[in-house]
Formats: sequence, C-alpha cells, structure tokens
Amino acid sequence: SKALVDQYFEREKVTDPNIEKNGVNVTLIKALRKALDEQGYQHVKIVVSSGFDEEKCKKFASENTPVDFYGVGSSLLKVTTSFTGDCVKIDGVNMAKVGRHEMFSDRLKKVDYPAK
Repeated sequence: SKALVDQYFEREKVTDPNIEKNGVNVTLIKALRKALDEQGYQHVKIVVSSGFDEEKCKKFASENTPVDFYGVGSSLLKVTTSFTGDCVKIDGVNMAKVGRHEMFSDRLKKVDYPAK
C-alpha cells in the first residue's frame, strides 16, 4: 500500500529520502534475506508480488535484490479491474495484515460447487 510504511524503516532509522519505503521494495527484500540468513534459513525462497511488471522486475534485478520468484499476474493482462483475497480470521482469531479487516457484503451469494 502506498499509504503504509513498514516499521523496519523506523526501527533501523532509515532516513535517506531516495530510498523507496512503500510496498514491496528493494530495501525490505534485502533486509528480509539478511534476517533469514542470520537465523539459518538460507534455504527459504523469496517470492515477491504486488505491482510487478517488466520495469519493476528489471529494477530489482539491476540492484541485485535476492528474489527467487516474481509474481507478475496482472501486468500480463489487459484489464483494469484488480482484487485481492486475504485471510483475515482463523477460528475466530483476527489474522489480517495491517490495513485489512473482515468485511461482509450483501452482494455475495453462496455457490455450491460442483453445482447440484
């Protein structure tokens, strides 16, 4: 989200105005790889997605960002509709990430599959 800044930047006192601080960014992914490696998780792969297109993939690659897989789904399509599906609650316990919450809609209808 463009409105959210990861707590990493505050915790690590990153003040450089030229460093991107929103969304999935090079700085966060490099910090993630470092943290995983320091804890013995070198085998863990990093998958990035959310707003990735050819240019963003090239930017990450040119900055030697430790990415194993890129999710580029919507950039391959000629559509203007986007949506996400988030797990917000498990067994009655809120599990949503920051900025997300359970929402109900009167427009949703139960669908039996396979159809009866």
